[in-house]
Parts: sequence; C-alpha cells; structure tokens
Amino acid sequence: MDCFNYYEITALLKDYIDSFSIIFTLKTSHEDEIDVIYKKIKKRLIKTKVLSIQKICDAIYFAAQYNNRYYNSYWILFKKIFEEFRPTKLDYTTDSILSLEFLISKGADVNAKDTNSKLTPLHIAAKYNCINCTEVLISHGADINAKNDNGKSPLQLSVSFENQRIALNKRNELGETMLHIAVAKKQIGISKLLLLHGADINAKDNQGETAMHIAVRMGEIEIVKLLISNGANIHLKTKGGLTFLHLAADKGDYIMIKFLITHGIDVNVKSDNGETAFHIVARNNIFDGIDLLLSLGADIDAKDIKGNTALHNAIFKNNMRIAKYLIYYGANINAKTAFGTTPLHFAVINTVRNTSEFSRAQEIIELLLSRGAYINEKNEKGITPLHLASRMNDVYTATILIEYGAGINAKDNQGKTPLQYANKHNANEIAKLLILHGAK
Repeated sequence: MDCFNYYEITALLKDYIDSFSIIFTLKTSHEDEIDVIYKKIKKRLIKTKVLSIQKICDAIYFAAQYNNRYYNSYWILFKKIFEEFRPTKLDYTTDSILSLEFLISKGADVNAKDTNSKLTPLHIAAKYNCINCTEVLISHGADINAKNDNGKSPLQLSVSFENQRIALNKRNELGETMLHIAVAKKQIGISKLLLLHGADINAKDNQGETAMHIAVRMGEIEIVKLLISNGANIHLKTKGGLTFLHLAADKGDYIMIKFLITHGIDVNVKSDNGETAFHIVARNNIFDGIDLLLSLGADIDAKDIKGNTALHNAIFKNNMRIAKYLIYYGANINAKTAFGTTPLHFAVINTVRNTSEFSRAQEIIELLLSRGAYINEKNEKGITPLHLASRMNDVYTATILIEYGAGINAKDNQGKTPLQYANKHNANEIAKLLILHGAK
C-alpha cells in the first residue's frame, strides 16, 4: 500500500471516529452548535457514504437513550437529517425500528403522505418487506387502507411487489404472522383484508397458537365468527393441549362457549390432561358455566387422566355452591380418582385445609352422607374418611362420620386403625372419642 492510500484511509477513519464521538458526547442545547455537529456528520459520514443514513439515525437514537439530558438536542439533530433526507431516501431495507420509534415518540404523523407519490410510511415499509417497521406503524395507528397516487393500499402495494410475506405469512420472533397481530389488536377490518389476500388462517406461533386462539382468549366473538367463516380449524389445540372451548371456559365466557359448541366443538372434548370444559368451570367456581354446559350436554361425571370429576374439583377448591349443585343434579358422589379418592375424602380434608370455610365443608360432608356416600370407602392406601379426620384431630367431622356408621376399627393397607392415626398425631380428643365408641 502506498503512502497516499495509507494516509487517505487514516484520515477517513479519523473522520469516522470523530463524527461518532461527536454523536455520543453531545453536550449542547444551542441549535447553532447542533447545526455545526450536523454539518460535520453530513460531510464526514453521509456524503462519503461511510454509513447509511439509517445507521446514523440509529446511532443518534442509542445515544439519546444514554445521554438523555440532551434528548431534545438529539431530536433536533435527528430532525435535521430527516428533513434533508426524506423517508423515501432512507435505507428502509434494514428494517430498523429504532429511528421510526424515535420519530413517533416525538409526534411524527404515521399517516403522513409524500406530496407527489402520496406514499405513507406504511406503503414504504410494505414495499421493502420491512415486517418490523410494519408492525410498529400499525400498532401506532397507521392506516392500512391509505391510497397512494395509483389508488393502492400498503397491502396491495406489497402484493404487487410480490412481497406478500410482509403482510401475510412472514413471522416475527414470536412466530406471529400479521394475522396474529391484527387479531391481537382487535383489527377486524385488517383481519378481513389479510384473509382476502390469502393469509394462513391456521398458522401457529411459537406457542402453537393460531389467530383463533387469540380471539377466543380475548372474547372477540365477531373476529371468531370471521375466522370460522373463513375456514379456521376449530379442533386445534395449544401446546398445552387446550382447545378453544377450554380457553373460553377458563374465562367464563358464556357467549363464546355456546357459540363454539353450536359450531361443532364437542362439549366433552378433553385437553391433553383429560379435562373437559366442565372440569374447568367447576374448579374456577364459574356457577353459570356449570348450568350452561349441562344444558348443552356436558358429561357431569367426566374424568381427567387422574380420575378427577368436576365434583372432585369443586370440593377440592372448596367451591361449595357448585359442589351442592352438582350433587343435586346427580353427580356420582362415590366416583374415585386414580388414587381411590372419593369426594368424601376431599371434603374431610377440606375441613382442616380451609379453616375459614369450615362450616361449608361440614355442610358438604353431611350432604354427601345424606345422599348415600360410601362412608367406609378406602383410597389406594386403604385410608377411610375417618382415618383422615382422626389424623387431623377433627372431632366435629369424626363425630358426624361415626353417627353415620363409619367403621371405628377399619384398617388401612398397613393394618392401622383410626385410633392408631390419632395416637401417632397426638390427637387426644379424637382418641377419647374413638375409644368411647369402641375403638381398639
């Protein structure tokens, strides 16, 4: 390399370093001094094409975040660059959102049109496949139906440039397509337009969710109707194995529940853990959901993979109003889980686990017994409800169980009786009660 080239390159590097140093060490609020800085940047970086204007704007954005005392000064500097080098001249192909967000934060009009072409920022982003910029613009109210001088919208411009990925099936880092985003923002008009141009209605994001999952979760019934009418698969599940009906049930969305069932979703469809929507409303204490699902044909005794019924769920969660309702409507009060646990076992446990709801738990115990619950039913370890009451020193519950005929000397799988449980746990009051009734 000759000396001329060496010094030329050295000078260029010095200009580059000095210009960036000016950006990151800016310490003035005077516009005339900012103008001097701008002219140096323009001469050393822009005209030499050492960096694209987009990258320079990004550097200004970053500097403003860390040197925020002079935030307004950076804005003035940014504005000077922006006014001389209009958006159509910026390097949009990098799809950088930093400068864009900086402009919007300072009140830039996202729907501003170029005087001649009538292009909006969204037209430009669509034309150059800038998915990130497109998302930012739409999220800040950019008009997706704005027309350019040829009467084309951003979406139509995108399609005409064969950039359908920008508005249709291109995914962001979360795996979301534009349809996911439009639905999440409750933009039914945009959703219609995307579907009209061929957006994949069943595209899944990184969590295995489609636009339909989002709409159901948000309770957007009109968007759900739109998606179903356009062929959305109503039988898809999330990665967690939940169907649309499970999502609606979890929200207690009665309108959505009824709509989904009347449009083909099985009222008794199960998640990957075997739960139906009926299990969910019972566990979540959604009383009206119980009534609705029963009226639509829900199986009151459906079991999940652990063998829990809705009655098990309601009692375990101490949702006593629902538990009573289920009992009155014929739920199997002796149903066993995979571990042999009956609703009566759960009810006895609840008298201690939920001391603030003691009287309600006792009420359920008496209701179960009056309806014929098997008082001496054993779980997989051979434990009866009286064993549980004895272990927990629950005299009141033990008294009720004994009155209904509980086996005083019933043995678990290890041959232990309720009295032995009481003695082991220093439940002296229970021990006295049991001995009084013939315990050995």
